[in-house]
Amino acid sequence: MFYAFPFAGRLAISIHGGPALYSAEYSYNMAITTGGYGLYVVQSGLLETGLYQQARAKQMGLEGGIGFEFNANPFVAFFLEALGRYARISGFKGEEEATFYQNFKQQMSTKEGSVYYVATDQYPLLDIVPPEGAAGGSARRATLDFSGISFSAGLKLRF
Repeated sequence: MFYAFPFAGRLAISIHGGPALYSAEYSYNMAITTGGYGLYVVQSGLLETGLYQQARAKQMGLEGGIGFEFNANPFVAFFLEALGRYARISGFKGEEEATFYQNFKQQMSTKEGSVYYVATDQYPLLDIVPPEGAAGGSARRATLDFSGISFSAGLKLRF
């Protein structure tokens, strides 16, 4: 929805806002190839050889703003605008395929479920946990947040 309120001939205030649909998609692919001395570490099952994850989510959000416009003449206008957005995407569901060796034989495991953010000592990671509530203590549901406020100013030229 957008509406402009003109006043005093050269000034106008515009207000806009409404719902918005936000969509996010995540994919991760890792593969390890090794030979020589590292081959025993992989074949004994101490290191995964492949990991593929993909997940997606959709969420409704809100957008809105207010702007001021000064029309210097019919061809030039100056504007100042503040925009706000609430866009928090959660509820990621996805699949994970892992390839590893067990007893010197290549195995593959597949799982589906919710995506969790796991904070570790070295670096954070995303994990797909099949049964709800089975994630560890430091894990929390993955969320992508694009919420915020922005300001813009500029010049409009009409031809």
